[in-house]
Amino acid sequence: MSRLAALQARFQAGILSESDDRVLADLDDAAGENAATRFGIYRYAYTARLVEVLQANFEYTWSLLGDEGFADAARTYVRTGPSRFRNARWFGDGLAPFLARRFAETPAVGDVAALDWAIAGAFDAPDSPPMRAEALAALHPQAWPGLRFGLHPSVRVVPVATPAAAICEALATGNAPPLDPVEPHTVLVWRDEATVRYRALEADEAAALDAVAAGRSFAEVCETLAQRVGAEAAGARAATLLAQWLAAGVIGRMEGDESINN
Repeated sequence: MSRLAALQARFQAGILSESDDRVLADLDDAAGENAATRFGIYRYAYTARLVEVLQANFEYTWSLLGDEGFADAARTYVRTGPSRFRNARWFGDGLAPFLARRFAETPAVGDVAALDWAIAGAFDAPDSPPMRAEALAALHPQAWPGLRFGLHPSVRVVPVATPAAAICEALATGNAPPLDPVEPHTVLVWRDEATVRYRALEADEAAALDAVAAGRSFAEVCETLAQRVGAEAAGARAATLLAQWLAAGVIGRMEGDESINN
């Protein structure tokens, strides 16, 4: 290791651990302030800035834990998981699993954090016009079975075991959040124009959306639904879900055999 790399390693270790002061031997005292004081200010500022970044990206989790609870957990996260990113925006990519472990007896914390991170990701997703129902108007009926739909770039799906969506809604309105575990389910997150939206999915809709995300054809999506709602109801249910997704802006594109329409 070069001398510069060794110095950088000591500096980072000192920033991340309040008990590691080896780097102080490399610093000169300045007029009026000794090296320990100056380095302490930098150490505090580094951690405080990353805590602020996490607060901005995990607003519901912050509200759930409170100022001190969130700050304490965030500072521990900073110390135990040095940032791997040039852009601090992405520093929180491991916070949800970290909080799930830290608050294992309160699984809602990890679920809400995962939903928070998905909301932030949906907001920052690339701009792309969603596909709307009008695009299907001219399709020949024979084209439908082979159609494949792609999700909008902002779409995220979050598996949870607590009512995370309801918890976030309660926190947003100042009500007591329902923290008790529920049946595992999926929360859909997406951006509708400039607004990020989220909602819990029924099991059949989650399965159908997974099939769409996997590139399955419309016929295969119907087969997936048939396992949930029966063969007779599958087609109507698939059409209903597709209409809902198109209206909400969840679908981003469509692929199919255009020659059928000619």
